[in-house]
Formats: sequence, C-alpha cells, structure tokens
Amino acid sequence: MTYVKTTLQHSIDIDAIITLHYFEYMKNFEFKGESHNFWEFLYVDKGTVAVRADDTWTTLYTGDIIFHQPNEFHAIKSIGKDSPIWSSCLSLPVRRPCLSS
Repeated sequence: MTYVKTTLQHSIDIDAIITLHYFEYMKNFEFKGESHNFWEFLYVDKGTVAVRADDTWTTLYTGDIIFHQPNEFHAIKSIGKDSPIWSSCLSLPVRRPCLSS
C-alpha cells in the first residue's frame, strides 16, 4: 500500500478559549440574546432549537452548527416537543482572514 502525505494548511489559529459549555435545555427554554466581541459556535447535539443571528431566525436540528461572528446579536430557544435538548457552545477569539467579520 502506498501512503501519500498531505500537508495541512493553517486556516485558523486558536490561542485562547473564552467559554466552553455543554447545556441541557428543557422544552420551554428561551435565552433573550446577547452580543460580544468574540466568535461563538453553537452545536446541537440532540433536539431542535431556533437560533437568532441579528434579525434572522433559523431552525437547527441534531448535528447542526451555527457560527456567530463578533458583535452579532444572537438568541436561542427550544422549539422541539422533546426534552431535554443538548447543545455545546464554544466562544473564542479568532485572528485569521478566513473568519474575519
């Protein structure tokens, strides 16, 4: 078997983590929203949520992820009939052109 080396390109540099959470939301959970000067990634591990990014609401299902750029207002609420809803949230500063806001 021939092995081929693949050189990876550095797309982003992560030097710090601001927050790292794993949440369990009940079916009536609602967070009215916030904005801040760093990136936030939200991953839905199980369930269905509605997520606001500035003035646009989007439905996320199990396995979906959303990226909130710095200073973007964002909110979340449970919309699934099942409870609990599980999600992960990671906030971090990113200094690379591929994720510039």
